[in-house]
Order: sequence, then structure tokens, then C-alpha cells
Amino acid sequence: MATKSHKPKGKKKWFAIQAPKMFREIILGETTAYEPESIIGRTLTVNLFRLTNDLKKQNKAVTFRIKSVNGSTAVTEISGFKILPMHIKRYVRKDKDRIDDSFKIITKDKTNIMIKPLLITRAHTQKSVQTALRLSLREFFANKGKSKTFEELIKGIISGSLQSEAKSFLKKVYPVNVTEIKIIQKV
Repeated sequence: MATKSHKPKGKKKWFAIQAPKMFREIILGETTAYEPESIIGRTLTVNLFRLTNDLKKQNKAVTFRIKSVNGSTAVTEISGFKILPMHIKRYVRKDKDRIDDSFKIITKDKTNIMIKPLLITRAHTQKSVQTALRLSLREFFANKGKSKTFEELIKGIISGSLQSEAKSFLKKVYPVNVTEIKIIQKV
């Protein structure tokens, strides 16, 4: 049986993971590594309640990716946002239609992102109305992507203003009860 030769790498070092300026650069956690370069690209998912201290946002999570290391601090950037599945189940009711979609757009800062929206109608609707809602929502986000950066889109989704705009935009087609973004992430 062959044995592997282990070359000692020294002691692992601790690195504090720091949130971006959007979240007041708070410390999200810590990680260990032998070399600082080895933690670049790691991801960390944090509940939004922990970042904003707003109890209403405990059903949402933000994903961060480590982009660089300064001394013993790992600097992150936002790479995604999602709503937890248990919260989505609360929206779905009998005698209403759930409309899911998934599409890609390019933002103003040339970032490719995947968006997965969720719509809940007020009553049962025809398939043609559901298709029209999907296409209208894609058009809405394509226009928003041309005029906003990825960080601006995330800010709008976290505050809920982007969902409100989408809901009022979709009223022209059919009034919906819920307009949410299940997942938005860099591709």
C-alpha cells in the first residue's frame, strides 16, 4: 500500500469575513486557511435578519463571495439573494395560481444574472394570461437591468421597492397578489 508524503504547511491562520459597504462592513464570520489566496472564491450565505436587524426579513438570505484578502480580513461582494423555501409555501393558496419563471439578463455594469421570480394571482387564470404575465415580467426586468447595476438591483429587492414596481407594472395585464424574487444570482 502506497503512503502519501505529507509536507507540513505550517499553522492555519484565521481570517475575518467582512460584508460589503452596503451592509456597513460588519464581520460575517471567520474562516481558516494556510494561504490567503486559498479562501478567494469561497461563498457564505447569511440570513438577512442578521445583517439588517429587521425581523420581517428573517425569511431571506444573501450570498457573499470572498473577492480579496487584506491582511487578516477577507473582503466580500454580494453574489446572490434568495427567499427561503418555507416562506414561499406560505404564499401558495387554494384557488390561486402560482407562476414561476427563470431567465437571464445583463445589468448596466455588464453582469450576467439569473432571476427566478414568483407570482401568485388573485384567482385562477387562463394559461394565456399567465404567459402574458411572464413575458411582461421579463420585459420589466430587462429594462431595469439596462438602467441599474447589480448592486442597485439587490438593494431594490432587499428593500422591496423593486417588487412593488413590478407589481404595479403587471396590473396592466392582470392584478397579482404576490410578486417576489425567489432567487437572483450572478451567473
